[in-house]
Amino acid sequence: GKLVIGSFGQTGEASSQTFDWLGQFASECLNRVKVPVTIVKDAWASPKGDYSALGHVLRQGRNGKPGLTFMVCVDGSKVSKQAFDFAAGCLRRDDILYAFYVTDTSKGGEDARVTAEFSTECGKLQHTVNGLGAAELRTGRYQPGDSTAPAGGGGTVLWPIRSAILGFAEEAEVDVLVMGSAELAHADKKHTLGSICAAVAKETRCHFCVVK
Repeated sequence: GKLVIGSFGQTGEASSQTFDWLGQFASECLNRVKVPVTIVKDAWASPKGDYSALGHVLRQGRNGKPGLTFMVCVDGSKVSKQAFDFAAGCLRRDDILYAFYVTDTSKGGEDARVTAEFSTECGKLQHTVNGLGAAELRTGRYQPGDSTAPAGGGGTVLWPIRSAILGFAEEAEVDVLVMGSAELAHADKKHTLGSICAAVAKETRCHFCVVK
């Protein structure tokens, strides 16, 4: 099963601050529910209206073009592969999928095993999803010292990773962002929301899905 809920209820509204795009109830669901959770953020209107001339719901993203743009964060962990498979299962004609792999340049950059695996998986999707717009592996790079930790702590690694993910999502006009619930180092805590995942869930303008 899976759970789909809005980012905030009738009594709430998105703040002008980027970190307030998630209500308390939605945040609790992300942390406690043990099935994939999709958070629906503010909708963007289609330039042609909500329905086609035949009365069909238009599948258009915020760029106004046919199809949705999906982004899934991958790192070689089991839960990131599950997230990739979940995103792949959502694809339809004209959709685009970006598998986004964030690497630490201070540790030598990309893991060839990870890039090879997801490049291959993206290639398979091009042949199995009829009319797919694109499926590509993209790489983001960071160094732990790229930015400082915010007041109150939190570590220096979280924030440049978060910035890389959010930056690419905006650059690519992503409609749906998919992540695994825990980063590679804590994959054993499969139902616990990782710190990076939690930060991205709050700040992204995309519809957000966490896979557990």
